[in-house]
Amino acid sequence: MKKITVSVFQSYKTTVPSRSINIWEWLFLSNNNNSIVDMIRSTTDENERKRLKSSLPAITPSGIFSERRANKLIAHSGLICIDIDGKDNPNIMDMGALKKELSSNDHILYCGLSVSGNGLFCLVPIAYPEQHKGHFYALQKDFKDMGIVIDGGCSDVSRLRGYSYDENPHVNPEALLYEKTMEGSIKVSHINNSERTTQKQQAMQQSQPIQPIVPNDPRSLKMALFKPTNLDTIKVKTETISKIQKVRLLINHVIEGKIDITEKYGDWVKICCYLKNHFEKEEGRALFHKVSSFYSRYTYEETDEKFRSIQKGTYRPNSETLLEIASRYGVEIEFE
Repeated sequence: MKKITVSVFQSYKTTVPSRSINIWEWLFLSNNNNSIVDMIRSTTDENERKRLKSSLPAITPSGIFSERRANKLIAHSGLICIDIDGKDNPNIMDMGALKKELSSNDHILYCGLSVSGNGLFCLVPIAYPEQHKGHFYALQKDFKDMGIVIDGGCSDVSRLRGYSYDENPHVNPEALLYEKTMEGSIKVSHINNSERTTQKQQAMQQSQPIQPIVPNDPRSLKMALFKPTNLDTIKVKTETISKIQKVRLLINHVIEGKIDITEKYGDWVKICCYLKNHFEKEEGRALFHKVSSFYSRYTYEETDEKFRSIQKGTYRPNSETLLEIASRYGVEIEFE
């Protein structure tokens, strides 16, 4: 296998690497860290999971760094790592089945279980390392077309990949270079004016069409991995469901249908305010990224900055506001 060198960090908290390592050695390393991973996968205590996870070493899969910052890259590895988190994809029933399906993708060098065991990470060799973000946006679009949400944070070239192991990973040393990029077409800010829809449509018309990267019919993937749903007609008794649960149902429906309910800037801000005010910080942030990701020019950086900039409590839209916004985009959930 071709040697691919990356930086190693003692833990998630360290910012200066301790050494460099061949990524193949890292992926198949067997040591005491495996027992920590097993403990993470077996406990249901979220605080304990976080404590154990923070003790694990990590690497920067996309290269060698003098410091864990994008502008401190010494040499790009030629790889981009994408994360498929179970929390971001609540309708995926079986990560093992997804891994098997993705093994037919000629661009995936490695695919294995995340540290939690409830997600996957994939390593993809890219043709133009200097266009790292552009490759990520193209991959994000390709996976989105298959109904899979990948973590937007992976657009960061200095993104960490914590230690994990998989006894049956998918490995393809002859993986093909991924050549598509979307740089310049997806990195456009939300437009705070009445012409936003028109400009969005023009941008979509001007952008290059992107074909799915998996040769199999994407419909077969959806049929094999996703739970059937009847949310379009479901009726839920109001007294048996909380307002927060209503919002979770709504967001799951939006994710499953890949529906953009953030087309209008004002709606986008209201959604951000609600999620920041009514959920724990990191969960609210994750949900905001989920509902924002279906906007054609979504970027992780812009969405994260909007979430950070919203002053908590300044404006407090309620759950009915979100249901009203969603209904304008054809998302209907009946409550009795």
